[in-house]
Amino acid sequence: PALRAVENLPELRKLMEALALRSGSLLNQSELARDLGISQPTVHRYLNLLEVSFLLVRLRGYARSRTKRLVKSPKVYLPDPALALYLAGGSPSGAHLETLVLLDLLAFRDAQKNPPGLYYWRTASGQEVDFVLEVGEKLLPVEVKATSRPTPKDAQGLLAFLAEYPEVPGGLLLHGGEEVFPLVDRVVAAPWWAVAGGGFPPRSIPNLHVRGCWAKQKVKSRFLWVSLNPDRHMAKMQEESAPQSQVC
Repeated sequence: PALRAVENLPELRKLMEALALRSGSLLNQSELARDLGISQPTVHRYLNLLEVSFLLVRLRGYARSRTKRLVKSPKVYLPDPALALYLAGGSPSGAHLETLVLLDLLAFRDAQKNPPGLYYWRTASGQEVDFVLEVGEKLLPVEVKATSRPTPKDAQGLLAFLAEYPEVPGGLLLHGGEEVFPLVDRVVAAPWWAVAGGGFPPRSIPNLHVRGCWAKQKVKSRFLWVSLNPDRHMAKMQEESAPQSQVC
């Protein structure tokens, strides 16, 4: 029955191409409909169809108030980065890397008995963090950068989040390089494949202690396990069945 909602295949293809170009951006249905010359009800229907077909992911914004989470504009992703790249053309970008990390976070979330919350965070002034994991009242902000050598400037969004939520012990910046190191106060930089990818360099990532905040990464399976213990000011990231890493 859902397929009957597709009245015009060229329109659906055009919508998917537009979504591929905007993957990882805030969703504005009115603007999308206007830019494509498609009615807003049709765009709304097609978006719902893509979502139930697992071809679209809407990521809600994080806020302390659960009511505010419902009214914030979601970020939209085509969860298959290869499909997004094919539809958009061009070369792989930071948005595609962000989508790869999202895929693993979704796989991890859906494999848990008590799934954690997965959100993005953005302020009215434009400060943003790509992902926020919520386990009970514990939070872990995660930023993704395609650069192989991130700089303190890349952590501005994480620092803004940590300033807004000082009870959070620290944040994680995932990058395209191979090193793990303290980037700035309370922020650890680590290769994205170390915590969110299988089949990449089979190395263990050392524990890092940053101002009382442990960030432990271990590599083996694709399922990321995250637990936050504010009583001990501990943030752990580890892969199931991974070998024990060394303390740096």
